[in-house]
Amino acid sequence: MDGRIDKDMVERFIIFYNDHCFSNCTIVMNTVGGDTYKSETIIHMINQMPKCTLLIMAAYSVGLEIAINVKCKKLLSKTAKGMWHYGRCDTSVNVKGKPYYHEDECLLRNLPIERKSAERIAKKIMTQKELKDFKEDKDIYFDYFRMREIFLEAGVM
Repeated sequence: MDGRIDKDMVERFIIFYNDHCFSNCTIVMNTVGGDTYKSETIIHMINQMPKCTLLIMAAYSVGLEIAINVKCKKLLSKTAKGMWHYGRCDTSVNVKGKPYYHEDECLLRNLPIERKSAERIAKKIMTQKELKDFKEDKDIYFDYFRMREIFLEAGVM
């Protein structure tokens, strides 16, 4: 998983999954984040792969969410890094300030759920200072040493 977690990555991951779902495989994660809804699909597929290992190089935003929520063996590269922040959504509004498309209305209604999810992960992995900065809407970056603290069970490559 290299790059943005989007429709193309999910399509490539489905092919990978179909070819390797029962084999001993390693998934290399080097992602800048992406679409929350796409990450849920990837989490589900990885959790169906009993013999896979996730090698974390960079796990930003939903990439970090994937790394936290998959139930497989994890390895950190010696330069592993991560980032967490409140997500965002792209919507269109009309001149009256109302959601333009029905999908935009759905996205806006889902924001409280996404916010709670982001805060639940933040409380689980952040120090008090990081949590304070997070609540001030700052991006929180994790170096290798913090990633080791977050992923205590992970081996090191």
